[in-house]
Amino acid sequence: MGLFPPRIVMPTPPIATTSKNAILAAQADFWAARITASMRKSFNAVMETGNILLQAKAALPHGAWLATLKRAGLGRGTAKVWMRVARNPRYANGQPDALLPPCPTTLDLISRLPEDVYQRLLTDGTINAAVSRRQISGIVCRLAQKADERRILNLLPVPGKVRTAVIDAPWASAGGRGCPYAVMSQQQLLDLPLGQWLLDDAHVYLWATNAELLNAFSLFAHWGIRFNEMLVWNKTHPNGEPRMGMGQNFRHTCEFVLFGARGNLRTREALGTGFTASVVGGHSEKPDKFYEIVRAASYPPFGELFGRKPRDGFTNLYQEAAQDIMKAAA
Repeated sequence: MGLFPPRIVMPTPPIATTSKNAILAAQADFWAARITASMRKSFNAVMETGNILLQAKAALPHGAWLATLKRAGLGRGTAKVWMRVARNPRYANGQPDALLPPCPTTLDLISRLPEDVYQRLLTDGTINAAVSRRQISGIVCRLAQKADERRILNLLPVPGKVRTAVIDAPWASAGGRGCPYAVMSQQQLLDLPLGQWLLDDAHVYLWATNAELLNAFSLFAHWGIRFNEMLVWNKTHPNGEPRMGMGQNFRHTCEFVLFGARGNLRTREALGTGFTASVVGGHSEKPDKFYEIVRAASYPPFGELFGRKPRDGFTNLYQEAAQDIMKAAA
């Protein structure tokens, strides 16, 4: 069978003799059998499976798609990866099985490489049938880190002062996990001129992973921030189940925020120190719920260092020279 098998229309049994549920079940069984039969260990088989999934999704009536995936042993997210690979123009013309890996998640990562990088890695043999997802993930992340390092060279500190600062430190330990942004050493973080942005009475929120907690307390001490409380983000999947991370002795399900103050500034509202939110968005992106807590407990103007995306009401304290800068706080 080729990369793009002909569309097959399964005859539908007459409604008079078969119930609607039986029809849906028969169609789900039919497509699930085709999907599982195509799952062989080769690049072309991945493409074939992805195309069959696309055909099935287009042909099945409402209510039969998830049942088909369940019968085929696939989750919705996994099926999306297979279909995304099958639709990718980079793979549309096919490749010999010996050149590309038989893993849809690895192929999905390869598709994110710039075309010149992809061709170079294909030519020098880095990309081959045995390459792992981890190897490609490392390449993708290193490219992203280099691009972020170039971006940082154009950033300048913003003049003015803030009453509340949020710091999502790019800890050096994250670099080993393949994070897609530039990281900083502890000394570089110690050298941050945080004091120049803070009013005499100010709040500071510092994100820290379990591995960096001691370093986070050292930063507070060096910056002259009095530690007050520890906030805990309990991470979940979108379905509410706890999200299990990595760890040396225990697998981590939470991330921490050190809350401290300079001067004498109490919170506007006494909120709980724990909050639960699902992990969504890009790498290390923090939940909207956290920013709701900051707005409720602390005072504007709000500033942020190393935020993964812009937030309403928060000024990025490092910006490109050509951008408008914030007005100095009164």
